[in-house]
Amino acid sequence: MSAAIIGLLGVILGGVLTSFKDLVAHFFTRRGKGRYAAVRIIAVLDEYAQKCVSVVADDGTCEGRPAGRTGQGEEYYDPQVASPEPPAFPSDIDWRSISFKLMYRILSLPRIIG
Repeated sequence: MSAAIIGLLGVILGGVLTSFKDLVAHFFTRRGKGRYAAVRIIAVLDEYAQKCVSVVADDGTCEGRPAGRTGQGEEYYDPQVASPEPPAFPSDIDWRSISFKLMYRILSLPRIIG
């Protein structure tokens, strides 16, 4: 009888350890995918931010002079840098690897900008 109990406890312990191993593996896989997603998203948003900085830094001049001239000869400033398109995110990002609130904020950014 005691051999049967020891065998049953061994089976239960084996099942618990296997489940624990799967849980730990899932945690590390999700963390790795989350880091990859973060790097890809940061790269896209950094490029977009640099384009926005170019728009803000545009003073409307061309070679130090006002960029435009009316028919009467009056000079005026005209933007030289076009507004950037909203960021487009790569399709290979596993969005489930980041928190829901952050995912919503990132994915709604093009709608807010446009």
